[in-house]
Amino acid sequence: MMGSSVLFAVWANRPYGFQLASQVAYTPAVILYTFSRNQGGQRYLFRCPLVRAQLPRLAFRHVGFIAALFILQTGAFQLRSRLSPSWFVASGWRDTNRFELTFGALCAVLAFAEVVLNRSSLNRAHSEYNIDRAL
Repeated sequence: MMGSSVLFAVWANRPYGFQLASQVAYTPAVILYTFSRNQGGQRYLFRCPLVRAQLPRLAFRHVGFIAALFILQTGAFQLRSRLSPSWFVASGWRDTNRFELTFGALCAVLAFAEVVLNRSSLNRAHSEYNIDRAL
């Protein structure tokens, strides 16, 4: 994730370079937060048969979220030229402008939504297994 900053620097001036670098950074972040123990939640291991059974579904879902990320970012960059200059005045937290904050927040919300959906799918698979095993 931190290493992807090199990709942002190298690909930033290429067509769709920022979007591609974002996808490279987005994917390991989603994987990390989906499968690791977060705030006391359950950890999901790749070697668990229940997790392995869910991987195709999670991968398919991830492709959809990557497409949504690409569309969101491309649309935001096209909209940028139509925004008033006040969106680009640096102020506040770390001298970022409102466009950058909004852009980052939308991408973070997208990642959060994917992680929550992934974790709920994995949790449901474990719950169904426990119910079946109890019967």
